[in-house]
Amino acid sequence: MGTISEFLLAKEIDKEKVMFDAFDGCNTMSGSVKGVQRLFRHQSVYSIYVNCRNHKLALCFKHVMKGYSILQETDACLLSFAKLFEYSAQKDNVLRNIQEVKGEKVLETIKPAATRWLSHKDACIRIFHRFESYIDALDQIYTKTKDPQVFDVRTILLKSEVVPMIVILCDILSVTNKLSLILQSSHVNFTKLPVYVESKINALHSIVDSLVKDSGKSPEYVSKIDSFFEVITERNSLGRRLRNLTDIDKFDMDVFMNRTVKPLIQDLVNEIKEAMQVEPVFQAFGVLDPGNLPDNIEDLLGYGEADISVLSKHYGTALEDTYKRHKKTGTPILDGPKLVAEFNSFKRQMYALKQMRESDTNKI
Repeated sequence: MGTISEFLLAKEIDKEKVMFDAFDGCNTMSGSVKGVQRLFRHQSVYSIYVNCRNHKLALCFKHVMKGYSILQETDACLLSFAKLFEYSAQKDNVLRNIQEVKGEKVLETIKPAATRWLSHKDACIRIFHRFESYIDALDQIYTKTKDPQVFDVRTILLKSEVVPMIVILCDILSVTNKLSLILQSSHVNFTKLPVYVESKINALHSIVDSLVKDSGKSPEYVSKIDSFFEVITERNSLGRRLRNLTDIDKFDMDVFMNRTVKPLIQDLVNEIKEAMQVEPVFQAFGVLDPGNLPDNIEDLLGYGEADISVLSKHYGTALEDTYKRHKKTGTPILDGPKLVAEFNSFKRQMYALKQMRESDTNKI
């Protein structure tokens, strides 16, 4: 905290005028008891801590993974598979040659990040598109080298539960990555974060609904999962020769979806809901967004009363903060009652401007 205070002092920035602060998500910075954000709030009682939503979204998968061994195994498989070719030019050449012989566009393996699970989407989709070629490469390399590491990667990649998990992750991550791109956008409106989150959660629920047997619907990637099992079946003879008997005949896709995939998606939804919660004061600023205004002027009367009340209470009250028996009282930044009164006039002006813009747009 001392370093931050010195920096702000050098830049002639008054700490008490800092309304929002964002730090790393580690406990040292974000801790609500002894973290930097807690210390900073004691210096500026009106400041609101905002954690990096993109980072929190990535960590949702790390939290969910703790409860699913198959997800941990899949994660390890993706990483080991990419490393296998990344650190060996000879193995990489085998993979390239196989793709060229098949007339495929040569695609490099993608190494997922250790913590940022959002990068796993590209890794999963790459395996999805080149699964058979990758298995062919592993078979050819192992036949020549008898490398135990290659054998281990091949064994995991052909496990009956790992294959559908990689495929379903293609669909799941396609949804969460869209939310990530929204959060990274330069014109993102964070007061609408609950709307963004809700739309992606609905998309995840749609994946669950489509997994119901005979639903008539199927996610983009899961709909093609049968082709993967065909590849595994074709490798049965080679698998037995390599003493890698597969249990694909015993695998029940419906059971796997009901017992593993559906609960996993629901746990992920719960994690996202918790991670993407918005501070009430922060969200209340959405009342100043013309895009949130009602379409009918009749609904304008009660518009924004709750939100402007939140802003009035926070910035128009002498807030107090006590840290280690030291009490600090802030000076109200604005006149609460006056803010509420002025907003009633201001929202009418916003509504008029919105109508004018929509009229001009229609003319164009």
